[in-house]
Amino acid sequence: MKKPCVILSFLLFTFVILLLSSCMSSNQSLQDDPDNQPRIDFNDLPHKAYGYANVYGTKLILLYDPELDDNSQLNHFKYAVGENGISFEVDYELFQELNFNSTTGRQTMWNFENEQGCVYTVKDTVAVPNDTYMLLTKEEYEKTVIAQEITKAPEYNPIYEIEAECEQKANRKIKDSWILTEYQSGLQIVMLVFENIEESLLAWLVVKDGDRLDYCEFPATYDGLSGWSMEDNGTLKEDYFSILCTLQNDQIIIVYLNWFDFEGNVVYELSFIPETKCSKRIVCGRYTSPL
Repeated sequence: MKKPCVILSFLLFTFVILLLSSCMSSNQSLQDDPDNQPRIDFNDLPHKAYGYANVYGTKLILLYDPELDDNSQLNHFKYAVGENGISFEVDYELFQELNFNSTTGRQTMWNFENEQGCVYTVKDTVAVPNDTYMLLTKEEYEKTVIAQEITKAPEYNPIYEIEAECEQKANRKIKDSWILTEYQSGLQIVMLVFENIEESLLAWLVVKDGDRLDYCEFPATYDGLSGWSMEDNGTLKEDYFSILCTLQNDQIIIVYLNWFDFEGNVVYELSFIPETKCSKRIVCGRYTSPL
């Protein structure tokens, strides 16, 4: 990748990460039979790259990543994975230079033509404009992606059972809850928001798989204007979140959570291992603040 022009995009990425950190202390099923789906080697997860779609959904541009060097696999990415595991093939097209005279500095579809990065053509389908996508090589895709069919929430759903168990674990009442997605296997991903205790805010991303329940904490402190993110008034809403995709083997579940706010969005990689505290890290950030 050409490095002289990467500084602006990298600084914007860093800004989103620092901002969020300061505020917070599938493709359709590959086969119908889940037993025939590929397994994941969680000891060797690949470093994934991320990009977003243009206004027509015909192209993706790769967000700058300092871990991808000049002679990396940039032109070898062959698949993109988006919200709810929807995936499609892509082809490398060209490296696009930064247009200093026209760029707004926003990593959005409206500024797509001005941003620096590797551009990929979407094959045989149309991407969702402005959505974030995970880019993988053919080998990575075949090794790591388990695309499970999403099912609509049934009329009766025992979310109250999840709430009751989590209230007991947290010793705190829940004020809001949403099922973010459900999978054919029965796996549920739920967001819970607990009642405030003075300035203390708390949300959990909960993974429920049969009798197993794991969670990842998102605590924050409310300062009268901001809590989890800039000027959110200490509140969370259902449309702040979506699930990019979920990977699962017999023991480990990894969830890629899209979190949106006024300034942009980040992708969290949340790893759930039995009898172990959730591992949480930000793997992608986009600065999309309105002008």
